[in-house]
Amino acid sequence: MRDLHLKEETESRQIIALIDTGLSSQLLKKYDDRILDVYNVIKGCEDVEDYHGHGSEMFLLGVSNQYGLLKRGQYVIIKAIDDQGETKPHYLYLALKKAEEMGANIVNMSLGGMNEDREVNRQIEHMVKHHIILLAAAGDFGDKDVLYPACHKHVIGVGAYDRDHEIWKECNTGKGLDCLFPGVNLNLGKHSASGTSYACMIASCYTVRLLDYYAKRDKTLSFGQIKRLLSRDDRNWKC
Repeated sequence: MRDLHLKEETESRQIIALIDTGLSSQLLKKYDDRILDVYNVIKGCEDVEDYHGHGSEMFLLGVSNQYGLLKRGQYVIIKAIDDQGETKPHYLYLALKKAEEMGANIVNMSLGGMNEDREVNRQIEHMVKHHIILLAAAGDFGDKDVLYPACHKHVIGVGAYDRDHEIWKECNTGKGLDCLFPGVNLNLGKHSASGTSYACMIASCYTVRLLDYYAKRDKTLSFGQIKRLLSRDDRNWKC
């Protein structure tokens, strides 16, 4: 929060969808007042138990009382990645549709792959027209190609920087890398972690705070304005 110049938050008007490996039953119970809805697009049911752990970490990065950036946020949890950390384009498509149905106006996709998908592209274009902001991780392979869907022109591609604000050596770069957020040696309580997945979740939380800040001033931001604000280094706005 200090690095991003964020003050303590108030109640949020935004709904953030986490498309990931789901959420542990313990976290579902503990934070049930923060979770508006859940769905598993792989099985077509509400069982979103997270046996992988990635989705639970993303959620904690937002809501945790110890280190969360969006403690008072409103979340919907969509399981679209299986217990081995794998998914399919059709699952991502279904997850994006479900996020829209659940009323999310910000979608966090701490995931990525090498190949584009027409079905997913159509849904992305549809959601952007309806003022839904999508963010995705650039990738952790140190390549010159940003992963899909982060490389899509209507998805904000998020990379990671370290505590010196230097780009992480493992961060994918190139066309589609729109902004950098903290993502190296993050303190997650019992352990530290690095990755553009974490940077993406932090960027999503920051976007919520950004929209809340302007909503209180009766201002609505376009996709282009949000992308420009996220790419700024000075973080001059206050909330």
